[in-house]
Amino acid sequence: MIKSSDAELYRSAGAEAAKHGATFVGPAATYKYGLFRLADGREVEIHLYHVRDGKWPKDIEQFLARQALSRGRNRDKMLSRLLELAREGNARLLDDHWEGPHHWYSFEIQDGRVVEIRGSKLITSGWPTDIDGYLRWSAARCQTDVEPKSKTELFKEFKETVERNNAVVLSPDWLGARQPHDVMLSDGTVRKLKPNQLKYFGWPTVPLDELRKMAAPYPVHILPDTADTETQMFRIKVSDGVYLEGSFAELKAQWAIDVPGLIFEATQWAEREGLRMAPAKWLGIMADYEFINEAGESLRRKLPAADAFEARRVNDAELAKLRRVGTMHGAKLLTGTFAGKDAAYAWEKDGKVITASAQQLIVASREQSKFDTLKTRVKDFGLEAELLSTEWAGMCAAYRWRLAGGSEVTAKLSQLRSLARNQPSDGAPAKASRSRSDEAKVFQTGAGDKALEVLRDWADGVGIKLLSTDWVDPGASYEWALPDGTVVAASLKKVRNCTRAVLRQRNEVEVLADETVLTMEDCPTLLERIATSKSR
Repeated sequence: MIKSSDAELYRSAGAEAAKHGATFVGPAATYKYGLFRLADGREVEIHLYHVRDGKWPKDIEQFLARQALSRGRNRDKMLSRLLELAREGNARLLDDHWEGPHHWYSFEIQDGRVVEIRGSKLITSGWPTDIDGYLRWSAARCQTDVEPKSKTELFKEFKETVERNNAVVLSPDWLGARQPHDVMLSDGTVRKLKPNQLKYFGWPTVPLDELRKMAAPYPVHILPDTADTETQMFRIKVSDGVYLEGSFAELKAQWAIDVPGLIFEATQWAEREGLRMAPAKWLGIMADYEFINEAGESLRRKLPAADAFEARRVNDAELAKLRRVGTMHGAKLLTGTFAGKDAAYAWEKDGKVITASAQQLIVASREQSKFDTLKTRVKDFGLEAELLSTEWAGMCAAYRWRLAGGSEVTAKLSQLRSLARNQPSDGAPAKASRSRSDEAKVFQTGAGDKALEVLRDWADGVGIKLLSTDWVDPGASYEWALPDGTVVAASLKKVRNCTRAVLRQRNEVEVLADETVLTMEDCPTLLERIATSKSR
């Protein structure tokens, strides 16, 4: 459909509004919107193109609600876009609200100047590459006493800009500052460029020119079949006819790792060996290449640098694995050469340099984590104690501790809990001991509110964790976690009797002792005894 002029839009808006009992008041503040007065006196803004095409709102209440919601969202979205563009240009937006695309917004740029840029210019074209050039152009547009340039003058300026960049304008006439013109670039490709694009964003990157600068003095050519395609392919001839071929990005990546140097080394080696490298495309350092000897015979083999390259690749890959292991366990790898999976390496951990294999580091880190958990639990008891033991033997094992008073004790976690509970109010440490009478009272009668607490001490002492948190009675079933993680439900008496039987079966002691704990190997036997026990 042909775009209507403003007068045609206003006439069609008035005629369409009359069909719905409304009156066209005039253009609204929002671009291309019209202001209409409804029969009830309310005023509403509707896009003039929609009205022209007969798209009058069917439900005016719903239309107004959606318009209010949409405009609120759009304002926030466009303001966020302005802030993002300002950050890209290292500028600061001074306006707090989005006032529309045709509003001029104020920005404070790096040198302290405050400039005004039109919203539509920023949204459609981004932040100007040359802010001073944009300001000059903007000031020229705002001058009313300056005679505007003719199309001939504008076209002449455009052609001069193009020719300075070794290109040719193919379009015969000036089409407009915002209209694309056909331009043949220095690589022979034809692009459509807008004069305003060149003015504000500079000359576009020409891959062929960039590659020629990068690869000099080696010749660079564009493959004819890809000259007019979106992704162009290029060829760079290096030593002895060996050439690199690929896209702009691929060739830049190969140049960054000094592929020409590798090819030159290969040709030098071939000369020393009485060989000549046959012309071919570079396929990578690990590929097989054709060599021709003095007799004219052809043979294929890898480059001499391939083995060293593969060794470096493997070394870097293995070191990367070690670094990941170190990062996961709070250590930094200091060694730069991989010596084997089980070899010892230098690590920096907690400000100290240690020597250990990866497995030793993992084990030490896990043990340290367990020690930290143990010390945290002791601290939660309200007991000030310093851990002296350095070898991990399990959460329920006995470790050597230095108490606040300076005395040293060897105690389990459950004993330290009892010690903290029985500690006098003056803070003097009490002797680490356990109350067997309280424990027996739990199994016989269920000793009131402290039953679960005393029972939990007993469970910790034998390597079991009590999961239940509510006391019922001595004959009720409670949940227990065995050392292997298995959860079993059984009464207190049944668990105690079966645990004693399993430990007695190991021929360690006749009755339970503080140092006697269940191991993971005992769990299947204990589960079987609990399942077949007749104890209640």
